[in-house]
Amino acid sequence: GMLLLSGGACAGSNHMTVGAPTNAPTAWLEFCGRYAGQCGNKDTEHVWIVDSDPAFAELTRVNREVNARIRPVTDKDHWGVIERWDLPRDGKGDCEDYVLEKRRILMEEGVPSQVLLITIVKDETGDGHAVLTAHMQSGDYILDINSEDVRIWYDTGYTFLKRQSYDNEGQWVVIETPDIPTASIR
Repeated sequence: GMLLLSGGACAGSNHMTVGAPTNAPTAWLEFCGRYAGQCGNKDTEHVWIVDSDPAFAELTRVNREVNARIRPVTDKDHWGVIERWDLPRDGKGDCEDYVLEKRRILMEEGVPSQVLLITIVKDETGDGHAVLTAHMQSGDYILDINSEDVRIWYDTGYTFLKRQSYDNEGQWVVIETPDIPTASIR
């Protein structure tokens, strides 16, 4: 399993800067109503996943396995509704369902949910998209339907909107746009 490390506040731009509390997605609350065992962690000590080759290998394996096994289908075609988050038990799902399945498998392998944070982004075309953030010692890494590899969050090309709080997964927080250092143009 993965080793965890207790720590204080996050330091450095490799971790997202989170801001004010915001509304949890309605579809998340409905999911928790259906799968109580997948939800409920709150007021936990702040921990990170310790960086190690086995930890990155486990994250990469689960990301690739779920990406390969689940067939993409919209909620409209799947469930007849605009938005439903669910575990893709019939082998089909959309991006949120991939995220929930990766999270479920990693939790089953002993990774606590507080370091597996459901995250809402906008992709390069401006469409809404969901990814799973693994809260690692060296930074926040992204498991994504659109990538075989686990990537540091700021290398994804996405605009980060909100994610679960590591203190309380029922609470969602705004992700603040970072000042990623760039060469100043004068």
